[in-house]
Amino acid sequence: MNLENTQVQMRKGILEYCILHIISRGEVYASDMLDELTSPK
Repeated sequence: MNLENTQVQMRKGILEYCILHIISRGEVYASDMLDELTSPK
């Protein structure tokens, strides 16, 4: 694996974790997930 591929795979994993975390809190619409993922913290 090269460094670029590793970074891409890590981003995918982090995104998947974030989505699962949001879903675990209860029912949520896709638009709400996008708002939460894109809002600056």
